[in-house]
Amino acid sequence: MNQLQAAGIKPDGKAYDWVKITDAIKKATGNKDGYLTCENDTSGQLQLSEIRICFEADAVNLKNCGRKPPVKCRNDLVFASPPPPKSLDTSMKVNHTPNFFLLYSFGPFPFLLVSLNIWD
Repeated sequence: MNQLQAAGIKPDGKAYDWVKITDAIKKATGNKDGYLTCENDTSGQLQLSEIRICFEADAVNLKNCGRKPPVKCRNDLVFASPPPPKSLDTSMKVNHTPNFFLLYSFGPFPFLLVSLNIWD
């Protein structure tokens, strides 16, 4: 998240060029490419929904994810602000999107996906 903010990309509801987002990911991961996913929000705008980072089989070293984002995600993407917490139980912590995902894999097949909540 810090690398995105350092590149001027913030969860502020504004649209950002997907190349700027992927460049920030490469800077944070030692020039390894991540993988973006996006969804249309209720108004039809494309919204960044996931940033995936891939690892070698040792689950320690980063590797290129090896594919480009879906064609629809190769546009300006809205980086939404987190919604206000909704909770019926005040002891529950509510997770918000977007999330960062760590993808561990053996060869080309993923075997474990770990989601990191980027909001406090």
